[in-house]
Amino acid sequence: MSEEPRHEDPLGILSAVLDGEAVDAGRLLEALEHPGALDVMKDIARVRAAIRKQAPTPSEVFYARMASVLRPAREQGRAAGRLSERAARTPRRGRLIAALAAAAVLVVVGGALGWKYRERLAVAREAPPTPARIVTFEPGVDWK
Repeated sequence: MSEEPRHEDPLGILSAVLDGEAVDAGRLLEALEHPGALDVMKDIARVRAAIRKQAPTPSEVFYARMASVLRPAREQGRAAGRLSERAARTPRRGRLIAALAAAAVLVVVGGALGWKYRERLAVAREAPPTPARIVTFEPGVDWK
């Protein structure tokens, strides 16, 4: 089995070449003849150059911003005890409100359906249904 990667897309072959992967020379020539191949190679080279310029770790400015966002309430001078207690209650309160809202919706929908069903039963009790067809039998003709 060949260790050479298979690239079906001509532009994928160009990307593989710029990645340093081994590709078939004939397929590379075909890929270079593809319309827009030069533009794709330029774009890939620009992106790779921009990536190489970037530092492998975030800057100190990033760490400072994240520290101010993620810093506990105590370090920011807030009333930490009250804030943490409120923060602990908030998710439970939100779930409780959502559950109560869902229960209210179920009660309203159930009540409306029950009312409609009761209305139908009342109409059905008042009068017999209208016949779809009428069948008449004559004594002596239809039965003996």
